[in-house]
Amino acid sequence: MPADSTSTGTVLALAGEFDLAHSKRLKDAFERVLGQTTVVLDMTRAAYVDSTFLGSLIRLRTNLSGRSGSLIVVGLSGMVRRVFDVTSLSRLFDIRPSLAEVEHVGDLRRVEIVADDVAD
Repeated sequence: MPADSTSTGTVLALAGEFDLAHSKRLKDAFERVLGQTTVVLDMTRAAYVDSTFLGSLIRLRTNLSGRSGSLIVVGLSGMVRRVFDVTSLSRLFDIRPSLAEVEHVGDLRRVEIVADDVAD
């Protein structure tokens, strides 16, 4: 779905395990938000990410920056947080503890991306 022209940004809420098997789906979702001013990646329900995901995320950040957009990552915990720390990506990205930290950004449209069956 195309980016909503009435919103200033998009929250991409990820749930599940994101690896090579989900790379096309993520790439498509990331491409759809390139016209947005702000993209918030809500990782609260993400259980696992691999290097394919990290590469896609770096490309998204680069593409958004080239269009004067910004990327904010929220809700990192557990193993996903560790991956960001070990790879030093926690220094590259604007990381906030929770979605509440970015509510001031403006009108954000929410899009859910579920990798697989996820328990609530």
